[in-house]
Amino acid sequence: MVIEAPEVFRNSGDLRAKQSNHDPRDPAFSHRRVVIDLSRCQSVAPAAAMWCLVYALLVRIRSDECGLRLPDAIEPTNYLRSTMLLSILSASGADVADRGFDRPYDSLPILALTKFDSRHEVEEAANNASEVLARTGRVAANLIPVVGESFIELANNAVEHADSRIGSFGLIHLNGFPSKPAIVCAVADGGIGIRQSLRQNRQFTERLPFDWVAADLAREEGVTGTGDNVRGFGLFGVAEDTLQTGRTLLIQSGRGIFHMTKDLRRAGKSRLFPGTIVVASIPC
Repeated sequence: MVIEAPEVFRNSGDLRAKQSNHDPRDPAFSHRRVVIDLSRCQSVAPAAAMWCLVYALLVRIRSDECGLRLPDAIEPTNYLRSTMLLSILSASGADVADRGFDRPYDSLPILALTKFDSRHEVEEAANNASEVLARTGRVAANLIPVVGESFIELANNAVEHADSRIGSFGLIHLNGFPSKPAIVCAVADGGIGIRQSLRQNRQFTERLPFDWVAADLAREEGVTGTGDNVRGFGLFGVAEDTLQTGRTLLIQSGRGIFHMTKDLRRAGKSRLFPGTIVVASIPC
């Protein structure tokens, strides 16, 4: 099976349904070789890079063959190299033909793709990112703890609720300089997804007919799959900050997508993300 990405690859919603909706978490997944073809891509966003990572690792965990064709364009290829995506996939046994471009990318990650399985590892990754942000000199000092707190909230959610066989991954990216500078915090996993996680709480079992309903509900105050009254405030806090600022929030889980800005809240059906990804963009 070949999954072809478009020229502008923002997230898995840009993929063709026929190719990308085969779920590698499904025991019935029968494709013995999968190729993710990025050759046409002129740009690859952080959410798209993380889809490549999660999808490929899930295929590899089944001991199936997986290959990644890099963009023909130099800049998106160098960006993917800078995130450490190619190194991680190569270490997993995926077939990655890195042509070794060595042109510096003008917007390097603050935190390259980092795997974490515990709160301690989340804290360590956030601290490392804060130190790098401080050294850049491009971000106001009072914004650095905001980035760290947002990342920790999203990452701890993944650690506690994802039940992911490949673990969880984070990426913090500084881009858009000088015209529209923003810090992108992205966390992704290959786990059970928001809908299945919330359904573990009996009060939500009958309320979640679709993945996009669950993605919308998850950012509300006190919503959790644990049933614990003092839980369910992490994603809610990030969403509240989005409402009060010029930030954006993207949630994809299963075949659902939720997009939120200060002036917009939209949920709907999308192409598959085999697990969950949450992306918070913070203008700086």
